[in-house]
Amino acid sequence: MKAEKILLDNAQSIARELVALALKANSEKVRLEASKYILDRLAGRIPLAVVNDPNSEQQPWEDIIGTVVREPSKYELEGTIVDNKHKHLES
Repeated sequence: MKAEKILLDNAQSIARELVALALKANSEKVRLEASKYILDRLAGRIPLAVVNDPNSEQQPWEDIIGTVVREPSKYELEGTIVDNKHKHLES
């Protein structure tokens, strides 16, 4: 059980690295796989029967996506947001 103890002792660092891969890895495939792994661990794997349930009012992932997706701000709509790469974002 030495390996299990090492993993448990370093769980925070491992989780931090996994999130960093999901957000900043150079490879799109690595970002996707890390993101999928995190989502599976947090939300649980969703059985295909649940995804294809015609009686469901919403898909299981809609709650998760809803917490990430937001309406654009007034400034974003006006195209007046300044970022590091562009003088002004175009609307």
